[in-house]
Amino acid sequence: MFAMMPACATLPDERPAVEHDPVILTNSKVEKVCPHELLLEVPGRPATPAGAIVKANELALGWLRDLGSYVTLIETRLIDAAGECPK
Repeated sequence: MFAMMPACATLPDERPAVEHDPVILTNSKVEKVCPHELLLEVPGRPATPAGAIVKANELALGWLRDLGSYVTLIETRLIDAAGECPK
């Protein structure tokens, strides 16, 4: 009643070779680089002129002190970051 197709009637003695998926190798390289700005020398602070007098109220003098602290912090961070750059 059921007819088999001739191709299905018998199994081949050998199965066809199965090709394996290709092996993909990936190489990664991590390089430490620094922005050009970090490689520049940090300029020295301007010198206070001899005989300079700053007259200001306490709020202005406090702001100038805070500004000096901020500049010191930025200088220190720039110098530290430049020290981490590859030579």
